[in-house]
Amino acid sequence: MPLVAKLAAILRLADAMDRSYLQKIEKCKVSLKGNEMQIHAVSRKDLTLEEWTFENKKNFFVEVFGLTPVLERVGGRKNNGGLE
Repeated sequence: MPLVAKLAAILRLADAMDRSYLQKIEKCKVSLKGNEMQIHAVSRKDLTLEEWTFENKKNFFVEVFGLTPVLERVGGRKNNGGLE
C-alpha cells in the first residue's frame, strides 16, 4: 500500500477523533489485540459526534492496514487521566 494511503487512513481517524474541533479527548492509549487496534480515549465530555464519525471513517483504515480500529471512551480521572 502506498505511503500516502497509509498517512491518509491515519489522518482520517485523527480527524474523526476531533470532529467537533473542541479537543474533547484529553489523552489516548493505543493497543493491539488480535486484528483490532484499540484506542482508549480519555474524555469527560460527550463523544457522540466523534464516535459516529470514527465509525464512518474506519473502513479505509481496515482496507489499508488490515486492522479494525475500535474507539473506546474511558472516563477521565484527575490522578492518571483514567488510563492504568
